[in-house]
Amino acid sequence: SKTSEQAGFIIKFNSALTGIIFSTLVGGTVGGTIGASTYLSAMALDPAGNIYVAGWTVDGDFPVTTGAYQTTPPAKAIPAFVTAISSAGDKILWSTLLGGAKSCTSVPACGNPGSAGVSAMAVDSAGAVVIAGKANNEQIPVTAGVLGATCVCTANSSVFLAKLASGGSQLSWATYINYASVAALALDASDNVIIGGQAYTGFTATSGALQTTYPGGTGSISGAGFVAKIDASAQQYV
Repeated sequence: SKTSEQAGFIIKFNSALTGIIFSTLVGGTVGGTIGASTYLSAMALDPAGNIYVAGWTVDGDFPVTTGAYQTTPPAKAIPAFVTAISSAGDKILWSTLLGGAKSCTSVPACGNPGSAGVSAMAVDSAGAVVIAGKANNEQIPVTAGVLGATCVCTANSSVFLAKLASGGSQLSWATYINYASVAALALDASDNVIIGGQAYTGFTATSGALQTTYPGGTGSISGAGFVAKIDASAQQYV
């Protein structure tokens, strides 16, 4: 049995909101190395109506599918997950974990346990999934040539962006975006990634942007809202 009662859930209502089409829990039944819970924090649909959910889990038996990109949870750390569920809510199409226990930096005070949680996601026309979230002392497997190869350890730590190919078996790319938090994500027609959220000192706007300074000046610790567009391979800001 689980050592806590928390699981994610999905409910699909009819268009008039007068009835439930289906309702299901999302999570495991057995605790992992640091507890037992699944938290669902982002959702998207593909053109066929299949449901994609993401968040974080510490369940030891969170349902992952054969051939998924990551099927084993890291010891003493909290990974993110992405799960695709059929439009009828009756089966998992694919499901993968994403994350590890390696520290962002050599600084030991980044957070214990390390965690990676998803705050926003989008699905493109081919079924590939882009997720964004916070990485706290959590080593996301970044890929070569991307914007941010390493994360930072501060009070406002790193954001990660990652793209999983259709089927969840391959990581197309993953990168860090430092000194920011992401609350919203969308894809344009060319699969460029648009993110929005809060930026902190250290995050730099591009030349000629609508607003390039923080409300309190460059030394402000209060941060500012931001919008950024990143190319489809996560190699540069548009």
